[in-house]
Amino acid sequence: MARIFKQKYHQKRKVDGEYQRVLVNGKPVVKEAKRWYIEYRDHNGVVQRVPGHVDKESTRQLAAKLEREAARRQSGLIDHFNEHRQRPLLEHLEDYQAALSASSAESHVITTIPRIRKIIEGCKFATWSDLSASAVKKFIDNLKAAGVGEQTRNYYLTAFKGFCNWMVRDKRAPENPISHLKGGNVKKDRRHDRRALTIEELVRLIAAAETGPVRLGMCGRDRAVLYCLAVGTGLRVGELRSLTPASFDFHSEPPMVTIRAAYAKNGRDDIIPLQVDLARYLAEYTLGMDEHSPVFTIPIKSAKLIRDDLADARQKWIEESHNERERDERSRSDFLAYRDHAGLVADFHSLRHTFISNLVASGVNPKTAQMLARHSTITLTMDRYTHIDQSERVRAIQQLPRIQMTNTPVRCLPECLPEKSADQGETLSPVGIPLGMNQQNREVREQVLLAEKDAELSFIETLVRAGVEPATHGFSVRCSTN
Repeated sequence: MARIFKQKYHQKRKVDGEYQRVLVNGKPVVKEAKRWYIEYRDHNGVVQRVPGHVDKESTRQLAAKLEREAARRQSGLIDHFNEHRQRPLLEHLEDYQAALSASSAESHVITTIPRIRKIIEGCKFATWSDLSASAVKKFIDNLKAAGVGEQTRNYYLTAFKGFCNWMVRDKRAPENPISHLKGGNVKKDRRHDRRALTIEELVRLIAAAETGPVRLGMCGRDRAVLYCLAVGTGLRVGELRSLTPASFDFHSEPPMVTIRAAYAKNGRDDIIPLQVDLARYLAEYTLGMDEHSPVFTIPIKSAKLIRDDLADARQKWIEESHNERERDERSRSDFLAYRDHAGLVADFHSLRHTFISNLVASGVNPKTAQMLARHSTITLTMDRYTHIDQSERVRAIQQLPRIQMTNTPVRCLPECLPEKSADQGETLSPVGIPLGMNQQNREVREQVLLAEKDAELSFIETLVRAGVEPATHGFSVRCSTN
């Protein structure tokens, strides 16, 4: 039952710049407010206090109305989300941005929120009720005509889905109207697949950076140190931007670098070991720096840094040619090329691919490689970030254990032969010799084929003793009966 009342307060007056209670016969003067107030329980059972009217009867009617609405909400007759449906969608987006900033890296917020805003404004969604899955799908499809790749279009859809899921979790909406939409197949539209750099490419890249001009505010030595650290730790560009001298512990065994959770993609503090030589070089490089200042001032267009340094290194390598033929061959090669003939690029993130590929090539356990890469699954580490070239494949084949055979392998002959040759229509003997041959030639060929058959049987017996099942010829389905 709702209660209506008037709030009471102590009368005050200003004395010497301060408000003091008015006293009459030593007692404070108590007055009532002109407006009535209502106290009732809402549909969640929580006590609410709201202002009413000056007229008592009108306030009593308002209290009865509030109680009826609470009862209807509790029974499900009133839409709990009506208030949020009427709010502008961009206001919800501001709340989502605040929630996302509290739990995600700044770089993720910077890329996600503009994508959501672009969909809202592009589809002309004013409120939640305006949301339409078909409109979102049409907008994302139209991005293709603007030259946006499949992977990026999927990022747009994922960002907007995340916003809608947050609306449901925060009890601002009953359901996600675009939950059934699916992204496209990125394998059909690969535009920026990366490759790993070889050791020789890395050496030349770092040398070209060290002696190169200032690019986007970074001098050559800064870029060389940056490339060394990136390929020695696999850190992402956002994580490298967050590093300060305080992030490094050069006195531990082994030396370590710490990535704070606010900047790590996985949202937790990560401690990564450093190579001793790299740690010694970094200790010298950071000497005298303010402990809380960024070690590197990396521009937003980090891909342009490495692309220009690769171009310089490649040009110098081509100019080292001894003759025109060699120069022409080098000009056509993929060595130090930003984009090779297969369409694979060597951008800044390729240094992370190189780090992981070098781990695997050096024989590191795949699980250890996953942990150093800080990937959620080993599939991501081995399938996307590990690049094996042809020479490594050949080396792997050569390292397989050798199988010694007691007899020389020979051509297998069918056990059952047709009576006629398919090509010449000749009549064959039981061992496959044309009967039309002269006696001397027939005897010589029969001895050769019988010797081959004996060698074959001996070879099969060797395989059986070794526990290897011999091939079964002539059957489309082969299976063991043991």
